Amino acid sequence: MEKNRKTVVHIVEALEGGLITFVLSLTKHIPDLNHFIIYVDRTKQKDNLKRRFGDNVQLVEWPHAQRKIHPIKDFKAALSLKKILKNIPYDFIHLHSSKAGFLGRLVGMTLKNKKIIYTPNGAAFARKDIGRLSKTLYVTLERFANVLSGEVVCCSKSEADIYKKYHIKCTYINNGIPIPEEKSLSLQTQPDAPINIVTIGRLTNQKNPAFFNEIADTFKNDKRVEFTWIGDGELKPLMTSPNITITGWLSSNQVFQHLQEAHLYLSTALWEGLPFAVLEAMSMAKPLVLYNCVGNRDLVKPEFNGFLFQEKDQVIQYLRYFIESPEKLVTFGQNSFNKLKEEFNVELMAQQYKAKYLSL
Repeated sequence: MEKNRKTVVHIVEALEGGLITFVLSLTKHIPDLNHFIIYVDRTKQKDNLKRRFGDNVQLVEWPHAQRKIHPIKDFKAALSLKKILKNIPYDFIHLHSSKAGFLGRLVGMTLKNKKIIYTPNGAAFARKDIGRLSKTLYVTLERFANVLSGEVVCCSKSEADIYKKYHIKCTYINNGIPIPEEKSLSLQTQPDAPINIVTIGRLTNQKNPAFFNEIADTFKNDKRVEFTWIGDGELKPLMTSPNITITGWLSSNQVFQHLQEAHLYLSTALWEGLPFAVLEAMSMAKPLVLYNCVGNRDLVKPEFNGFLFQEKDQVIQYLRYFIESPEKLVTFGQNSFNKLKEEFNVELMAQQYKAKYLSL
C-alpha cells in the first residue's frame, strides 16, 4: 500500500460468494486508492485469500462478528470493529451486507464519521424464507441504521426500489464485471447436441433447488435438453431428476468452461442483489430465463435477451420456446452480451464508486 493515497475501509462479515467477487472487483479496478478489508476469516485460509488481492489491499480480521443476530456477540463485534477503525488510517468506509451494514453504521455514529456508504448486495428483508415478524425486524433495523450514519448505495435498481418501498433513502450503482472481447464468444450451437441449461450457486433455500428440480423433471424424457447445477450444498438431496448433473464446487476455470459449453442460464433464486453468476453467463452470450425477483429482473429485457417467470407453467413455456427454436439461443445470447456491455461493465461500476467515495 502506498502512502499519500486516499484509503477505503471495506467492512464485510462474510468474504465469500458474490461478496468476494464484488470486493475483489472494486479493489482491482480502483487501483489508485488503498483498501483495507475488515472481514471474518471463516475458511482459516488468510494466505490464500491474500494472494487474490493486489498490493493496494490489506486484510484485517474482525473478531466476534457472525451472520446471525446475537446481541452479546454483536456488541462484542461492534467494540472490536471500533477498536480496529481507531487504529488504522482511512478516509472512507464501505460496508457490505446486512450485519456489517448495521454494526458499521452504529460504530460510525460513535466515531462521528459521515463518510460511509453501505451496499446491501441482497436486502435481508427481501428474503422469502423468513416470516412476517423477522421481515418487520429487518426493516426496522435498516431504518434505524439509516438514521445513524452513512448512505445506502444499492447494487441494482430493483434493490433500490425495495428500499424506497419501505421509505429508506438510497441510490444505486449496478454491479459489473469485465467485458470479454466479442470475438472470443461462442455463439454457435451444434444441431444434434442437447440444449444444456445451467445454473450456478449453493444448494440453499435462496436458490430454490426444489423448483429447479421440478422444472428439470418435466423434461426428463426429452433428450433434446439437459440440466447442470454448478455448485453444492445442504439441499442436494432434493435434486432427484435424472437429467440433472450436479458438478460440486469447481475452480473458476472449470466454471468458465461449463458456462461456455452451456446454451441457456436458468435461475430459480427467490431473491438476489444483482447476481454475479448471471452476469458471467451474459458475458458468454447466454440467453436468460430467470425467476422474477429483486436483482434478477434488472438483467432481463423480456423477449430480447430472455424471459422472467413466476409460475412453473411460464418457465416450461419459455424453455420449450428455445428447445423448439434453437436458433433463438444465438440471437437472445448476443442481446445478453450487448446488454451487459451497456449496463453492467465493471469499469463503469468502479468509476461510479470512486466518484461516490470522493464526494463524501
